[in-house]
Amino acid sequence: MNERPLSDLFHLVKRLVPERQELVTIAPDRPVSKALQMMADYKFSQLPVTLGDEVLGLFSYRSFARKLSAVLGQTRNGDPLTLPVDLFMEAPTYANPRDEITDFFAALDTQGAVLVGSADKVHAVITSSDALRYFDTAASPYYLVGEIELAIRELIAASMSKEQLLECIDRCLKQHYETNLRQTLPTTLEALTLNDLVMLLRYRGTWSRFEGAFGNNQNYAAAKLSQLPTLRNDVFHFKRELTDEDRETLRQARDWLLARVKQVDARNRERNSNV
Repeated sequence: MNERPLSDLFHLVKRLVPERQELVTIAPDRPVSKALQMMADYKFSQLPVTLGDEVLGLFSYRSFARKLSAVLGQTRNGDPLTLPVDLFMEAPTYANPRDEITDFFAALDTQGAVLVGSADKVHAVITSSDALRYFDTAASPYYLVGEIELAIRELIAASMSKEQLLECIDRCLKQHYETNLRQTLPTTLEALTLNDLVMLLRYRGTWSRFEGAFGNNQNYAAAKLSQLPTLRNDVFHFKRELTDEDRETLRQARDWLLARVKQVDARNRERNSNV
């Protein structure tokens, strides 16, 4: 039985927290130079300022830059790096792990970070970079599949006329539709599914018409494309979460198709310049 909480189906703050995150804080009386060095060492853009378990504020590149002029005017100290970090703090935004991520987009945009927990106990820090990585991981299968499918259609369209496409569809897909799907055979490129498109490209009887767009090695093209219909089905029907290997398969197929599209575009530009 799956013991994962049902709330994990939703995009909650706790899903942004990096695994094995080391919470690094700084005391309020420490000099700015120490804070900046720690941030550089850990590759952080901010540090919670704490005294014991109590969070007093947030020191960041942003808060330092925003308060620098006013603090120097008030302290008349020529070297801000020697001043304590509490002079450059700003009030942080706190989030509960079970809060929705979207509630904190504004804070992540303006402050670059949100503290998970409360003023008397911080559990983690999430940043705008954490949110970007999380949503890229969540969304990348969808936009990669979209780019892949559109690229295949455009490359096929660049390979033949509408009449030739109808001939290829009839030769390659007619029996499959009549035997397995019992549906009307599609007659336009837009009506073809990704599985249909891949079947067209794997059919040896008409491959010569696709070589200009997809390259002269059909086996290589088939290897790049063969897994795509199943992965698309898994993604758009929410059957399972893709593995890192699955994501890499999608990315490699997308990159290969992008290279093919660039070649077709380059040939078209060269042809047009010679007209």
